[in-house]
Amino acid sequence: METREYTALPPEFSQPAPEFTPASEFAPKPPEFGQGSGPQPPNRRRRRLKWLYSGAIVIAAAIFAGFFEGSAAAEDSFPVSPWKEGDPVVTIDRAIIMRAASSNYSMVEYAYSLDNNDTEFPIYLFFQVTDSHGTKTELTPSPAHIYEDISREGGGVESTELDSRSDMVLTIYAGWDTGEDELKWIAVSRPVEEEVLPDWNFLIDKAVYVPAGNGMGPHVDYSYELNADPECYPFTVYAYIEDETGYNASSSEYPVTIDQSQPYGGGTFFVSGLQGDLTVRMNATFTYEWGEITIFAEKEVDMSAKTDEPESYPLADGNIVVTVYNNTFDQRFADDPDFPWLNILLHITVPEAGFRELTLPEPEFAGDDWDAKGFVLHYNSEFDHGYDPNATVPEFVLPLGPTLTAADVEKVPPAADGNRYINIHVMWLSHADQMPKLQVILNLGNGDDWLFEGDQPFASEGYFYLAAVPVPEREGYTFTGWYDQTGRKVDFISYYDFFPLLPDAQTTEDRDWEHPQAIVLKAGWVKN
Repeated sequence: METREYTALPPEFSQPAPEFTPASEFAPKPPEFGQGSGPQPPNRRRRRLKWLYSGAIVIAAAIFAGFFEGSAAAEDSFPVSPWKEGDPVVTIDRAIIMRAASSNYSMVEYAYSLDNNDTEFPIYLFFQVTDSHGTKTELTPSPAHIYEDISREGGGVESTELDSRSDMVLTIYAGWDTGEDELKWIAVSRPVEEEVLPDWNFLIDKAVYVPAGNGMGPHVDYSYELNADPECYPFTVYAYIEDETGYNASSSEYPVTIDQSQPYGGGTFFVSGLQGDLTVRMNATFTYEWGEITIFAEKEVDMSAKTDEPESYPLADGNIVVTVYNNTFDQRFADDPDFPWLNILLHITVPEAGFRELTLPEPEFAGDDWDAKGFVLHYNSEFDHGYDPNATVPEFVLPLGPTLTAADVEKVPPAADGNRYINIHVMWLSHADQMPKLQVILNLGNGDDWLFEGDQPFASEGYFYLAAVPVPEREGYTFTGWYDQTGRKVDFISYYDFFPLLPDAQTTEDRDWEHPQAIVLKAGWVKN
């Protein structure tokens, strides 16, 4: 079907002309979990799937485009005229409500045919559903002018907010330029039938926040139940968690395909970096007679175990142990039992009382292929230096200026012995032309990737710091940080993470040290 963008409706139309762009250009892309489907259906079913989702996409498009300057209220009506011989013929071939048993979501799916009956194109089409109380859905425009006859095309109207979803009526408004500086509108209606779907029971029965501990950072454990008629299987299941900013973190375990023998399931989301209250959401898709049906489940996370730590720990009468690592190896320290092989720029102990600031030393030369990108304070109250893969308290990274201040020190909680261990690292990035063996790929989310490569001192002493990387920019969005495939916010990458554990590993040292793997992180964005 040939299409082009809306420009303006003639002034005789009772509403201001919409500024309309094809849905594909600005409708938000579905999240990875959201519009996934099960096994690829036959062509007949693919067509039905397009009908099922096209209405939802168009609705989103109209909202995002500011459709109908002001808003097209549900009560808006067209100046409809009686159909006359020679007018276009619009036939509603099918109008069925699709219900999701485990949520309030519903959509009226329709199919229609259009015969222009020698009327000059283009023809405008709008769709609306009215319930038994007279409540109407928003007017849903067709994606473009219609320039040719249509035989059984379709779409959908989101009907969740109607007062009643019984005795509904679908109306299609068709308008065209009569050649006399006006649009003529006709309307055709059809009662909405109830689609009889198989029974299912899909719910999330547990979603609980768990603080850091036992070697794990803060996370959410959840479980779900999915029971359905045998004809619904297999299901393709997706899961994700959403914070109060609207940021979605999908689980790397999904999508999964489940059969009738798997009515129960669950998993874990790592939630470092997510903000405020959390909600676990899932969808499950199965192939039915007329296409693919997606059902939904969601549950607010029980956040009672979360405690808000104070933003700072005021200085008292303990000691501050400051260690500044150059993050390069040095043969002079090969026999040092505390810092083997490491080039330490500064290691001092000062009392907390009266501490104001400390000027940090200049990084020492690391070679022509390396650039120093500043300092970070890397802290964890359970160890005083070095990589600790068994730490039960999360590790944090704080970018620093050239001076360590009292405010910086107050970010670090005292350790069990009462001292505050301030571990500061120089951040290095390589600009060498040759291909080093460690790679970090940063996915910007807009089709572009940043590649960072290096070996030593890129990740010496165990870390690659994301604070050394430029902050990406994206028009209309605010950058929230870098996230791994589980949705966990990442401030640094351990040298260990580049090397996979061996199948029979007994300790964190049992890794394939000969074959490093690239680390892939994704930029997080919140729409302004």
